[in-house]
Amino acid sequence: MEKALIINIERLKNDSYLDKNVSNNDIRVAVLFIQDEIIEHVIGGALFDCIQAMVIDGSIDCSGNGIYKQLLDDFLFPVFVYAVQAEISIPKSFKVRNIGTIQQTSDHIRQTGLSDIKYLNSYYRNKADFYIQRAIKFLRYNQDCFPELCNCSCSWCQDRAFSKQPNTSLNLKIVDVKTDMRKNYLEIVKLVSNICLAHPLVNDVHYGIYHSSECEHIRYGAIILTPDSITTSMNTIEYNFNLMYVDRLKSDESNELEIQSTGIDVIRGIVGVSAEHHSMLLDYEDTISVHVFSRQFADNVAGAVTSIRVKAPANLGECGWYTYRDEC
Repeated sequence: MEKALIINIERLKNDSYLDKNVSNNDIRVAVLFIQDEIIEHVIGGALFDCIQAMVIDGSIDCSGNGIYKQLLDDFLFPVFVYAVQAEISIPKSFKVRNIGTIQQTSDHIRQTGLSDIKYLNSYYRNKADFYIQRAIKFLRYNQDCFPELCNCSCSWCQDRAFSKQPNTSLNLKIVDVKTDMRKNYLEIVKLVSNICLAHPLVNDVHYGIYHSSECEHIRYGAIILTPDSITTSMNTIEYNFNLMYVDRLKSDESNELEIQSTGIDVIRGIVGVSAEHHSMLLDYEDTISVHVFSRQFADNVAGAVTSIRVKAPANLGECGWYTYRDEC
């Protein structure tokens, strides 16, 4: 499909903090990237293609497409307002020339430093994330109005299991477990990750705390799965993990309690579904301990964390690979 902007650049300038003399081409580059990187992941590939086609042929303004126009104008446009400003801040401060990358300066204007630019980038991304979550909630409450969500084959819609079922519960899609319960470490991590991704409030899963701290584009709220101890016996292997829900704090940290409360609910939902549908593999006690926190990783975040234990059948000392040779 033809690449086209689904928003109007002039409206974006009028409704944002962008100066009127910012190059339309610079904004266009940022908008196209945000459409690919954020918007298509928020609404799914099929719905994005549908809206883009409506914008191109003008049918987005037809009365029969009011729900699509509402999604675009009231829920997606605010994402662009802040995400564009976050995306454009570094390219507008630095330019690539033949002699290398240079910082633009002026005799009459004091340039902001890199630390200030990073702060502004984080500030705008916080606001963009708020509107992203609002758009997702709108889609979930109105999914019957968007058949593209149910018919979409992209991984985003599949992982979050959009369906015709009413949103009266967590509406988790359960990952099937093979009859053969013997699974290696990689398969265990994939299984736990898929269960987490099925939760409607989980947009990303990262393995290993050091990996997540280096990631620049975590899609919050996210689950961080970190390894702990591994215990093996004659018949089983037990894998222990820390399961952490994180979301980005606002600049004034006013949403700390809200994030922590959401984290507790998400963890309880994941553990409850796992215990009910994967009790032979995922081993939980009747009670779990959940701790809340706020701290600085790659971003200033808050959330909740618990420990989980995954038990898999195994035979200690399986030796089909070994051929005995009599050395005498």
